[in-house]
Amino acid sequence: MYKINGYLIKGGIQKKDNYGHFLAINNTIILPPFLYVPVLLRATNSIFYFMKIQKVNIGFSHYADANLQTKAENILLSLQGNASFAATLPTVADFQTAVNAYSKALYAATNRSRDNIAVKNQTRAALVAMLAQLGMSVMNIANGDVTMLKSSGFTLTKSPAASYISNLGTVTLSNGITSGELVAAIPRVPGAQSYLYEIAPDPLAATTDWQSTPATRSKYVFTNLEAGKKYWVRAAAIGAGGQIAYGPASAQFVQ
Repeated sequence: MYKINGYLIKGGIQKKDNYGHFLAINNTIILPPFLYVPVLLRATNSIFYFMKIQKVNIGFSHYADANLQTKAENILLSLQGNASFAATLPTVADFQTAVNAYSKALYAATNRSRDNIAVKNQTRAALVAMLAQLGMSVMNIANGDVTMLKSSGFTLTKSPAASYISNLGTVTLSNGITSGELVAAIPRVPGAQSYLYEIAPDPLAATTDWQSTPATRSKYVFTNLEAGKKYWVRAAAIGAGGQIAYGPASAQFVQ
């Protein structure tokens, strides 16, 4: 387990760019909680692209009764005999039982009997809940494999269009109003959802432990620093898709 640029990293071979920024360790990264998504990682220089795993829609409460029946039956047909999903939870057999119960109750409710409508509503709720559980199981088994997900009969979620953030340049440093303060500022980065500000005491080395602080603005004030000491600061912009672009580090003596 490693801690690089404020991230916890598991296992393997470390790769860095010319600035010493983390590129990859066995292509696996654990993001801090505010950025956490299951990801596959690729990188170019100091710009990172975190690719979200493909998912399926598991919300069915908005479906009309007849449409829900049709969709559930299509999913059932897709899963029956599908070797990729032979071990779903709930099982395909249990799902078939729920589909059959709902179809039967839906037909019975056409006579507008209050009792039959109540049964239809109950079996519908059970089916909607089971579809959500089944969809989660399908995604867990497929682990992002689009071909497998399509074969399940579930509808794939729309993949957001890729958005990119460029290298943001050198961070500007100035002393704060109070002794021990250091103000870091960068131009606002289009597409950035948040920022990381990292600081380390001089001199820098390959083993330098950068202290990272997340922020929502393109300006951050470090406090409680040692007066008369030189510090290095660098900043990173974080995009909506989890992309991270670092800028070069700057140094300043703290007053």
